Amino acid sequence: MQISDTIFLYVNLFLIGLVSVGLIMVSLHLRKLERQIAVHEHRWKHENRSLRTGEDRVSQRIDQAEYNLKFLVERLGQLEKNSPGSNTYQYAQHLAGQGAPVEAIVDQCGVSQGEAELIKSLKNLQRGSLHS
Repeated sequence: MQISDTIFLYVNLFLIGLVSVGLIMVSLHLRKLERQIAVHEHRWKHENRSLRTGEDRVSQRIDQAEYNLKFLVERLGQLEKNSPGSNTYQYAQHLAGQGAPVEAIVDQCGVSQGEAELIKSLKNLQRGSLHS
């Protein structure tokens, strides 16, 4: 064997070793990336589940609020029909619909502060649900 063949053999062995080390480094880096991806995927799934749960809760609360609003509107309608001063309540609703303050409704319709606040609140809720 000649010296040039020996040098060629050592250079090839060195290059093979270098490539092997490079492949090992790449492999280790890929494993690290796979672990990081798995961690991020797990976090994403957990956060996605949390968001869906929160969205479901908000949806349930909205449904309950809409149900309560419908009940209160129906109840107010029943009170108006059965009340001897139903024209007063209709006028109070009209004023509330026009944006009159609670004090003006009390003064002009002769209803209590609580009744005026209820009428005003219901009108605001009605207005809000009609626009949504």
